[in-house]
Amino acid sequence: MNVKPGLLVLVAAVWASAMAVTYVSHQTRQLHAEMNRQSQHYAQQRVEWGQLTLELGAVAAPVVVEQRALGMGMHAPAAGDLRILREVRR
Repeated sequence: MNVKPGLLVLVAAVWASAMAVTYVSHQTRQLHAEMNRQSQHYAQQRVEWGQLTLELGAVAAPVVVEQRALGMGMHAPAAGDLRILREVRR
């Protein structure tokens, strides 16, 4: 059987091309799956951020702060207890 060297090179190139397509397809599937996981994680983080923002707004409300301060025995200072300080610049 007389096989031409050009034919062998062509067969090797087709085989290498097929392997490359298989590898790239596999990588594409893996990256797509990772992108989906990251997108879901991002969505969960956004939901958690929104919940924390709402919680912060509820906890830091002036009424809540005042009630907690009164519960700890704190009170607003009397007018005579206040001192106004001036900043001296040099």
